[in-house]
Amino acid sequence: MRHLVTSTLLAAVTSMQSSAQGDTSGASADDLLARAANYSVRSEPIPRKLLWGDTHLHTKFSFDAGMIGNRLGPDEAYQFARGDTVTARWVFQRDYVNLSTSWQCLIMLNR
Repeated sequence: MRHLVTSTLLAAVTSMQSSAQGDTSGASADDLLARAANYSVRSEPIPRKLLWGDTHLHTKFSFDAGMIGNRLGPDEAYQFARGDTVTARWVFQRDYVNLSTSWQCLIMLNR
């Protein structure tokens, strides 16, 4: 396992270094490991934009949500995320629902 991790690390460092500093095909393994130890992802800017939304939304096409009575499809979920009023259909009931403000991101999961 250690050999696999080391090989993977060397391959990653090689591809990083070759794209950033030129070809490293003649570098030794020790040289590549030394370069990897000095590499920092903190040198890259960290995104600071906060987005509001839902990262785990199921629609009627998902077995998980359909099993508990969710009847909203992807179109209605998208409309809901935009802040539009949608009709939420449960087993024997209908509700008109909307958000007070629209979401900036939405990830739909249908498994």
